[in-house]
Amino acid sequence: YFGLARVAERRPPLVVRDGAKRASIGNGSKSALSLQILLLPEQELVVVGSHLQSVADGMRSRTKWLLSTSFPATSLLSGLWMLTRLHTLVPCTVVVSSTSNALEELNTVTLEEGDALVLLPKHLVGVIHPVGGHVRLRGHWKGGVHAWLTLQFRYLVIDGPCTLIFGGCRGVRVENAESGRTVSQAMTVGFSSHVAYSVARTETFMAYLLGQRPLFNDRFHGPGEVLYQEMPSSAQHAGFTGR
Repeated sequence: YFGLARVAERRPPLVVRDGAKRASIGNGSKSALSLQILLLPEQELVVVGSHLQSVADGMRSRTKWLLSTSFPATSLLSGLWMLTRLHTLVPCTVVVSSTSNALEELNTVTLEEGDALVLLPKHLVGVIHPVGGHVRLRGHWKGGVHAWLTLQFRYLVIDGPCTLIFGGCRGVRVENAESGRTVSQAMTVGFSSHVAYSVARTETFMAYLLGQRPLFNDRFHGPGEVLYQEMPSSAQHAGFTGR
């Protein structure tokens, strides 16, 4: 906190993948307890089975064993396995909502062709992509002082075209990072792949000792979006002993 973190704040931020377009925001940047999704014949929905609340009659369903066969360990550890795969021949609606977490709210982000989003897969609930396609998930390895501070050297990036459904404790906010945004690391869900990312020290070290804040914050800057849940998940440990 007093040594390496000071050096990191003076170092240039890292960009996971440059050249991608700006991700467009879906659902008006407002999260909700449940989402009613209109699924078109040319689309396919892959969703966690426990989040399926209502499905129209006549909709075809199959099992998708892993979100991405290229990242089997990540899919298993994130709970993205034995997913439900839905397809329809006529436009139908699907209602998606958590059936196990009363505080979880959902939001969507739409990625067009050429868009890319860095994400924490544990917050991903479902993906809508063109029929015959697949989830285009890629890993990018990064080094430098920012990576050593967070011990995160690989960033997972998902490419469009697709619509991503995210879940977060008390909701997921989507905000523009062009003027700069600082978010608690415990609440970060994802960010545009071309946004400049860096690590910043929490405002006061005493707040960390008391378990009120994590040791570091995520800082974003550039024309793109950042996603974060409104409060840390209850499954995340807090306090000195939890850390």
